[in-house]
Amino acid sequence: MLPILHSDDPRLQPMIGGWRDWWDTFDRQLVRVLTLYVPWGCPDYGNTKSGARILHRCIFCGLPSAATDFNQSFYGKPQLSNEEHFQLFKSALTTALLHQVPHTVNVFNAGSFVAMPVGLQLAIVRELAQNPISGIVVDARARLITPTTLSRLTEILAPRNIRLTLRIGVETKDERVRNNILGKGHSREEITSAIAAMQESRVIAGAYALLKPGPVPWLNAQGYRHEAIETIRWLLENAGFDEVYFRAGCVPAAPQTALYSLWERGSFAPATLWDTMAVLKVVATRFPGKVHLLPFTDEPPFVAIPSADNPRGIHETLEGASDLDKQFYEVFQRYRLTMDPSVLAVPLGGVVPS
Repeated sequence: MLPILHSDDPRLQPMIGGWRDWWDTFDRQLVRVLTLYVPWGCPDYGNTKSGARILHRCIFCGLPSAATDFNQSFYGKPQLSNEEHFQLFKSALTTALLHQVPHTVNVFNAGSFVAMPVGLQLAIVRELAQNPISGIVVDARARLITPTTLSRLTEILAPRNIRLTLRIGVETKDERVRNNILGKGHSREEITSAIAAMQESRVIAGAYALLKPGPVPWLNAQGYRHEAIETIRWLLENAGFDEVYFRAGCVPAAPQTALYSLWERGSFAPATLWDTMAVLKVVATRFPGKVHLLPFTDEPPFVAIPSADNPRGIHETLEGASDLDKQFYEVFQRYRLTMDPSVLAVPLGGVVPS
């Protein structure tokens, strides 16, 4: 059993993902969001004590060893008990709250929150619900979202008027791309069923959507743009999602991922900043206040994010970025903080490629 970690213990810091200003779609204002981690892992990669069989391998995801490596590095063993996970989470939350009380808490566990043991899910949610927060956000796999799964959580949160948001990594409306190329493993039927359960339980339904998430042989630049726009339209108009988290596909700093290998060989590159801007202007105007632009950041940092003039992309730190690249990212940050599509103007001096 791990010892109780106090606020000044450096082993707590990796559990605290940090603070962020975020536009709240429902309160229609900028709020403070705290991100906390639970190094549980993704069952599809066998990263749980259940010994689950590897079912899918997302093309851009480095989870096969992320959680186990994290635990070994910081806590001296590859797997933690449920009680250890909870005590770490509780200590991290207590430490973070010494600074300020967030509006919303994101709880990311390197996989699906509802794949964790029920007792651990409920312990975390009960601990959060003791604080004066307005929302909790978690990621979840579509097939695991059921009325029973949701009722356990909402029974704790609803009496305290705390909103629950579940985010699903849909990425694209094209099932061939989502499952055969990206390896996500969400069928349209599973997504539809999950949405119905969330609507019945009054849970906010969020979807991740990516521009050029991976190499799709039958799409060119125009095709990728059209596919991203149509994905977001489908998510918000047809599928029933409440909000979308959009970003162009980026290359992870994980050599074991298929996407990194393709990028290293020159067989894949992120979409350009021009394409990202073009898609965002369309969907932000069509669906005001519902399309968030995710930061182009990850842990560890992306090795390639969109660029205006470097076809292979640039590092997440913007090392080697042109002035035009930096201007684009400043525009994107203004949009994140306002959700106002009118700020999405091509930077001065930028010439749209033919």
